[in-house]
Amino acid sequence: MFKIELLFKLKSFLENNPLVLISIIIALSVIFLLSLILTIKHQKQKPVSGKEELIGSTGIVRSQLDPEGIIFLNGELWKAYSNEGVIIKGEKVKVEDIDGLKLKVSRYKAGIQ
Repeated sequence: MFKIELLFKLKSFLENNPLVLISIIIALSVIFLLSLILTIKHQKQKPVSGKEELIGSTGIVRSQLDPEGIIFLNGELWKAYSNEGVIIKGEKVKVEDIDGLKLKVSRYKAGIQ
């Protein structure tokens, strides 16, 4: 019984104070819009794991690629190969594709994404 009386008091309070009702509607609308904006922003972000993360990343050659060798990428050593000829130890490379557990790489060209 007490809950019903409280609802009637709240209803009459909101009817007599339209400014409070408008303030509540605006506050809830802002919260909803912020949630929507953040959700859309996170949906557009690049994945942070898996194949999608590796493609486009840059690594450093640890053993000469002729055409296969080892590169250091994201704290890990990876087998890699290149169709661009010999790439010497210490050069930067960019991951183009993934073939099983081998990375296809090319020479990193600064300024070109």
